[in-house]
Amino acid sequence: MVTPRKSFDNIVNDLGKHLLEMCKSLDLRILNGRCKGDSLGKITFHGNQGFSTVDYIIVSHKILHLFETFVVREPSPFSDHCQLLSWIKIDSSLLNNKDTSNEGEFFNLPRQFKWTEDSKDSFTSALQSDEINKLIHDFEILNFDQVGDVNEIVDKFITILKTAAKHSLPLVKVNKNSEKKALSNLV
Repeated sequence: MVTPRKSFDNIVNDLGKHLLEMCKSLDLRILNGRCKGDSLGKITFHGNQGFSTVDYIIVSHKILHLFETFVVREPSPFSDHCQLLSWIKIDSSLLNNKDTSNEGEFFNLPRQFKWTEDSKDSFTSALQSDEINKLIHDFEILNFDQVGDVNEIVDKFITILKTAAKHSLPLVKVNKNSEKKALSNLV
């Protein structure tokens, strides 16, 4: 049985209703307000116009049991949105396996961008560039009903964000050796 969600934000607008319907139709579950660490459903957005829960971690019902903890961090001076964290149970035998043929798969992580004091302005400026405006326009004219796969829509949206980030944010430098050491310390 799935634990019912709780939330301090008891107002559900039309976008929230659409999100809930999508989750129901795709057998997805929202972690907010459902896991250890956020059993009451903390607010995720604190802005000048008010506060609400608009940031979520959403997972397939099939893997919900793998998510042990979900935490909404306290607001920071760098964003109106709170950072969301979750811990996932993994099979430690995967980490103990001495076969390193698949080792690259663990460390082939997507780029990570560093958010600095100037990032809000540079990212906003990148979003207003001709290249990004073209991507946004193409996304806006998509007929979602005719797109067969929701992942295609999500990929197009991610492309907009990644492209803007590439043009405006510095990359986080990752030291592969320290990553491997940190991973081996988990075992």
